[in-house]
Amino acid sequence: MPLPRPAIALSLLLASCGGGGSDALVDSGPVAYYSDFSFRGSHPLSLILFEGGLIYGFYQSDYSAAVFPQFAYAGFFVGTTGAALDVAATYRGTDFNFDAKSASAATLTVTEQCTTSLSGDLRVVGGSSDEIGAGSVSVAMDPTVTATLGGTYAGFIRSIDGGETVNANMSATGQLSAITSGGCTVTATLKPRELGNLYDTQAILGTGCPAPVGNYRGHAFQSYGTRNVYVMLTDDGTKHGVFMQMFMPLSP
Repeated sequence: MPLPRPAIALSLLLASCGGGGSDALVDSGPVAYYSDFSFRGSHPLSLILFEGGLIYGFYQSDYSAAVFPQFAYAGFFVGTTGAALDVAATYRGTDFNFDAKSASAATLTVTEQCTTSLSGDLRVVGGSSDEIGAGSVSVAMDPTVTATLGGTYAGFIRSIDGGETVNANMSATGQLSAITSGGCTVTATLKPRELGNLYDTQAILGTGCPAPVGNYRGHAFQSYGTRNVYVMLTDDGTKHGVFMQMFMPLSP
């Protein structure tokens, strides 16, 4: 299985400078994608910003010290701001640091945001304060392509409670059925959004998973270039976060 690349061309729609109305839903509107290759010193970071006020950031482990596949993603944070995306915004949420096995309240302050760059810092309560200086990767006006989802995948699932490899089957319409190396079952539905190969996601984790049993929700996206699928999920109280990466289909 090939190592994941530090930079992944996701081709999501980039939002322009400025924001919309404050009554927008948190995951509504266009989506901006940025990357920072020196987050926390040596962790490539990917950011997804929804114009409506939701943000995800998922970061890789240090390639010089870790072992595949556990190292591929060290954690992610998720947060929301009280208004639609603007040049400056404050997002409050949770940082799920898998390597440190901790879930901590976090604040991301964006000091400047445009179509080509973003700057700010992420502060973890009782922990680190890390600068973010990110650039845009690409601009896509393409509609989400559900047909490319179908296939058999190999990958992994991680949370602050641990990680396991996973094998999954996905239908072309986004119905996911997966089982981990520890016997945990994951079922999910990926509902396509309008643009950017981005999906609203509902999931159920069974017994034996590296996260508590129950219902989770979040978002997923598929790389136009590699067909890898990335899923970020939280429970209703945002106390538990789960990240799944499924590699390019083993079969069509």
